[in-house]
Amino acid sequence: MARIPNKKVLKYLPKKLYHFICEDEKSMLYYLQGFKSEYAVRCKIAINIEQATEGTSANKVQNSALRVHRKLNNNPIYKQVGFQVIACFDKDKNDIHDIYRIIQTNNKTSTMGTIYTNPCYEYWLLLHIEKTNREFNSSSECTEVCCQKIKRKYHKEFSSQTLKKEKHIFSFIGKNIQNAIQNAKQLHLTDYNATYTNAHVLFEELLNRENNTTL
Repeated sequence: MARIPNKKVLKYLPKKLYHFICEDEKSMLYYLQGFKSEYAVRCKIAINIEQATEGTSANKVQNSALRVHRKLNNNPIYKQVGFQVIACFDKDKNDIHDIYRIIQTNNKTSTMGTIYTNPCYEYWLLLHIEKTNREFNSSSECTEVCCQKIKRKYHKEFSSQTLKKEKHIFSFIGKNIQNAIQNAKQLHLTDYNATYTNAHVLFEELLNRENNTTL
């Protein structure tokens, strides 16, 4: 039988673990690392971030997330303090029916979650700067627009490729994360097959923990 940690041990454990599984090894992963550095201690949570081990498609990212979920679900510590595994992926070439199924499946349990963005993660970055649900012809177009807006607002110049590789993206754009959350909420995005993100739902939950936590 698995051993349940005593109250003295639990006192020094985080209240909850958020484990992110990302489709790639840069971009969103770097943003999450910056968020972790800024907010994990303040919110008294643990944040783990890793690239999906089984591939970059939505189904492969979900499979990697389910593997981690099974491991954590069998760990008496995290069953006690709570955890959530979040699959993070973009529209890319994924079938919209697979995307819908994954999101709806993960929404049925508090221990799974999804961050999905269409056409790409850079749309979430764009919402930090302005409220827009414009349609993009491609991920490249969205990224190029994001680079232009970043240059204008933060006076930092990126190409589409260097933006995806920017390790310190959160250090400047993260100051406007509340703007991104409010912009996404006010847009009432509902169509997974159009310009879309649900990233604001989870980030608002995490920031609310900071407001409701006494350190």
